[in-house]
Amino acid sequence: MTSVKDICELVWDLESRFDLLDWEVCGVKIWQYLRMPVYFRIAQQTGVLDQPHTTAASTPDRLRSLPRCLYAAVRKDPLRGRERVDALVFEHERSKSVDGRRIDIYTHYLQQELRNQGVRFHTLERPYLGRHDKSDSPDRSYLDRLILNASVRKRLMRVKVGSDARDLVQLVENEILAHAGRPIELLPGFERGIRHFKATYQQYIRLLEKRRPSRIYLVVSYGQGELIKAAKDLGIETVEIQHGAFSRYHLGYSFPDRNAPLDYFPDTFYAWSDFWATMMPLPISKERIVNAGFPFMEQNRRRYRHVQRNTGQVLVLSQGSIGEKIAALVYQHRRSLEKYRIVYKLHPGEYDRWREYPSLAALVTQPNVRLCLDEDLYALFAQSEYQMGVYSTAIYEGIEFGCRTVLLDLPGIEYMDHIRKRDDVCMFQQFVRESSAAPTVAPSKLG
Repeated sequence: MTSVKDICELVWDLESRFDLLDWEVCGVKIWQYLRMPVYFRIAQQTGVLDQPHTTAASTPDRLRSLPRCLYAAVRKDPLRGRERVDALVFEHERSKSVDGRRIDIYTHYLQQELRNQGVRFHTLERPYLGRHDKSDSPDRSYLDRLILNASVRKRLMRVKVGSDARDLVQLVENEILAHAGRPIELLPGFERGIRHFKATYQQYIRLLEKRRPSRIYLVVSYGQGELIKAAKDLGIETVEIQHGAFSRYHLGYSFPDRNAPLDYFPDTFYAWSDFWATMMPLPISKERIVNAGFPFMEQNRRRYRHVQRNTGQVLVLSQGSIGEKIAALVYQHRRSLEKYRIVYKLHPGEYDRWREYPSLAALVTQPNVRLCLDEDLYALFAQSEYQMGVYSTAIYEGIEFGCRTVLLDLPGIEYMDHIRKRDDVCMFQQFVRESSAAPTVAPSKLG
């Protein structure tokens, strides 16, 4: 098993044979809930992918962040007061600085629209790596209290998985071992997942019953099954706002041959464009998939439309799950790329750990390579002649900015099957061959 495609096909086969999407254990559709974590475990165990993002999950990290979490739980308690609202907006954890404010680029413009329409709403913010760094507002609360409550309650909770469920877990583990060649123990993770689901679900029920919204907006649905289930049980519409690229091989959204509704998938999906709205069948009716646009990107495309493009500049788009693999391939062919200015853009989830990539540490010593962290990605698109990556969402944005696209044949390239035939897209090996054959032109000095 050597590719994302192999893993996805294994998952779909298991779901078909064992009816895993509707498999209920202790009141939780456990496979549906943990489908993405199981996928990532298989991918990491087989070496297809690495850890996607920096996390704060270690015990020392949690202890260090506890005082901040307690302070946030008191200062911005989401259960304080009796106010009822029309909507709740659950933001993405990460933020970006825009016009002097730190915002969630996916929900910020929706929140502006809701204010203009006179909709009463509250914004709910999760901590990111133990911190809250978004700009404050009167209608903003932090989810720390609910997270702390759920953390305590799940440790007091007991889960007893029956013998039938244990037998099925063993069958699934055996199938994964037979195909992936690596043993994966699922039961402990399932038991933790059940406790986490139940404890978190209870906290969301408290919040939703108190605020009584008719609709909630959220980002990244496949990490929020408890919230979606709580909302559906209370008759509240759930709307997901698109946050990134997806395809047949993104298991957060791809459920081949699934016709029945999913318990933990939102009712409505706000897509960035008609292209994304028709990308592939989502597990909801077509009428529930709305072209809502992506105002943040559209605004930046207008802002940078007059920027001078730097001939020979290559913007490399890193991704945490394959960060070392990307750096290794570029470093391997560094001699063929000497004539280009290479701007190596890290994903935000890699800022704290890029030095763990041996190939990147070597690559950034090259005179034509500049490492780029928290810079304006859209400005870089506007300045660059080429963009280079595997399956990052940013590749689609770079295409919108007119960048010529170079795709690296690494795990996850299956996501890009639908754009590989475009005239402005080529594969890395072809790009290297053509670069080696072309006359060498020294790039301008890196700033």
